[in-house]
Amino acid sequence: MASITVLLGEALNIATQEQTDPYFADVGGGISLNLLPPVYSLDGFSVTVQFGAQSDVPGEVWQVTAVTATPDSTFNYSTTATTVTITEKASPFSTTWYCLMSDYSYRTFNSDSEVLLASNPAYKALVSFDITAPYQIVKTHQFQVTIALTGTTTTEIVPITFTETIYLKTPQFVSRVQALVQAGQ
Repeated sequence: MASITVLLGEALNIATQEQTDPYFADVGGGISLNLLPPVYSLDGFSVTVQFGAQSDVPGEVWQVTAVTATPDSTFNYSTTATTVTITEKASPFSTTWYCLMSDYSYRTFNSDSEVLLASNPAYKALVSFDITAPYQIVKTHQFQVTIALTGTTTTEIVPITFTETIYLKTPQFVSRVQALVQAGQ
């Protein structure tokens, strides 16, 4: 029987300031391997995980031959035969941008980019902005790791699940609000 080994590869822009995140808790011998490091939404994070295989039987050599990810609306998954790199596709946090339009009507938008794309009527001024709580979200990543016994046609597909906390970093929205206010007519 084989088991999967997991190594955390390069992790860029993780939320190291969130020391109370479960990822940083020592579980008796190190950090838990079912948690990925916490990240800030809209902060350009990247987390790479490398998978390996090892056998409990002397002389058996297993190798990882493929990694696939279950699609998710929040993340992009870039996979190779033995690794996956996780980046953000879309922020999981809900925002509401309430705006005055050029015809003096009011409209609600889900993002600042939607506001700037508005035409007929065009955007005139930001009235209010709201971020819906919670300000941290725990997401689950699901992977299928295919392993093969060297020298045979024996393969196994092993499901692997990780959780990761995404935090909202509010200073990022300050610059977005400022840019939208300046873009007003």
